[in-house]
Amino acid sequence: MKSKKGAMIKTKKTMVETDVVEDMICDFCGESCKKDTGSKEIVKFEYGTLQASWGYWSGHDGEEVLLYVCEKCFYKIIDSK
Repeated sequence: MKSKKGAMIKTKKTMVETDVVEDMICDFCGESCKKDTGSKEIVKFEYGTLQASWGYWSGHDGEEVLLYVCEKCFYKIIDSK
């Protein structure tokens, strides 16, 4: 390939590995959060998150928790009293 001024620019194609999420598992029931989209190319996950950061006066000082929860479990948790 030549630039406008006639200088030669060398290029090469490379393959780059990337991490692809294949599945997301609910931290409560262990079921998949993957939804069928009818397409192999489109992967959709339906999930909610529950997060806690415990402070100095708690029994879990400095602990942080992040949970991924499927739709069914999410509403069981927030609807329970």
